[in-house]
Amino acid sequence: MDVAASIVALIQAAHKLYEYANEVVHAREEQKTILAALQGIVDVLDAIKDRKALASQNPNDRWYQGLLALNTSATPTTNGKTLVPDPARKGDGALVRLKKAFGLLELELKPKHGCAGFRQRWAWTHNEKKIKDLVTQLDQLKGHIDSVLQQDHFHLSVAMQTTDLDTNQRLQDVQQTNAAVKNNVEGLKSRGADAVNRLQELQAQSADHATRVGDVANHTTAIRITTEDTHARIKRLEAAGALKEQREERRAIIEWLSPLQFLRRQSDIFNGKILLGEKLLDSDEFKAWFEGRPWILFGYGMPRSGITVLSSIVVDWLRKSLKPAGVPVLCMYLNYKERIQTLPNLIGNLLKQLIQLEDDNFQSPQVQNPFREIIEI
Repeated sequence: MDVAASIVALIQAAHKLYEYANEVVHAREEQKTILAALQGIVDVLDAIKDRKALASQNPNDRWYQGLLALNTSATPTTNGKTLVPDPARKGDGALVRLKKAFGLLELELKPKHGCAGFRQRWAWTHNEKKIKDLVTQLDQLKGHIDSVLQQDHFHLSVAMQTTDLDTNQRLQDVQQTNAAVKNNVEGLKSRGADAVNRLQELQAQSADHATRVGDVANHTTAIRITTEDTHARIKRLEAAGALKEQREERRAIIEWLSPLQFLRRQSDIFNGKILLGEKLLDSDEFKAWFEGRPWILFGYGMPRSGITVLSSIVVDWLRKSLKPAGVPVLCMYLNYKERIQTLPNLIGNLLKQLIQLEDDNFQSPQVQNPFREIIEI
């Protein structure tokens, strides 16, 4: 089995183990440890799978050779700056060892039948030491595969080649611009002679213009009327300018509060998918929660299983349902990969959403004045 097929098979096996671990009801800490280890493995496997297709176009690349070694019986080692198989070690590659570790973990987690299976799903009955050793082994293998990702010189060389092509294109553009400037200079010289001739013509015409001064007096009355119209237009422009200033001030307040864009994120995710959430919105649990029962509505699942889309459907439904009562509905979409999701930015975004709401009750001076004073300081 080649590297790509091995990676796909391992990702599928990790998802199966993820499901087994989730079936135990009263073992949150053990579940958290196993699920975190599996998620880390899936992340590095996804990264290698995405890069493998491009790297295979250059099979002589050092990083690609190290990637192939992960799926062989020799462990890749660093020899100077080159990743090569270690002839002194006869153990399996990291992907092969990962497959074996998954097999052992599946033997521990796979649900049993009958009463034993019921007891296993209700309480943690597994060998804690064996599970701990397997999780440690998974973390070590993840670090091993991470080391191959860190040696990815091939993608760096591709980026450098792309940069070189951009630089050459820009150099050609500059050369063409220089040629155009040279042509413009020649044109300016020619137009300079024409300007001298034109100046002489204007001097001759100035005498004729003197006779037209009398006509200016005849237009004075018309100008006075036009001036009144101009004043009226100025007042309209001033009113429009004040409105524009208010809009700019509102935009400045919104930008100052937080760089996060959760309202835009809500709109992009929802995008009219209300039919997908009819089963959830019609469920007894959801109706009881909406009526004010003292519990948190919690949904969980594997990545890309649709939890985020269901959340956007709930937010949209709540906004439409609570709008007549004047109740604002705020939302957050957290992502640990976004470093700008700090606590101040998250809290600031909640205030930002209040100001962005279309209801005038949430755009009153009581809401806007504190932030206007801070910005002026």
